[in-house]
Amino acid sequence: MADNQMIIDVIIMKSILEEIYFGEWQPGEAVTLKDGTIQALEQSEKWLMEHLGREERGYLLELLDAQSSETGEVAVENFISGFRAGARLMLEIFPDACYNGEQI
Repeated sequence: MADNQMIIDVIIMKSILEEIYFGEWQPGEAVTLKDGTIQALEQSEKWLMEHLGREERGYLLELLDAQSSETGEVAVENFISGFRAGARLMLEIFPDACYNGEQI
């Protein structure tokens, strides 16, 4: 019975390509921080900004900007790497796959 349910789920599931096209597939949204993490980070930043001198605040802002930029770049690279791994996995799972009647 479980196999039949899986077949039904696959049949009614929207194509992942359709989800990507319509902007409904957002794998990054599945990753969330623990409750309170963002608030704690914001409070720490606020405290530092209030207690550091002008020059030190400038260094802190440079550090935060660089960290944000690096985090974004790493996220993009991780997404691309994961996408490629998924594609390679599909090629292994379906070695006889065809496109327009020709074997890939």
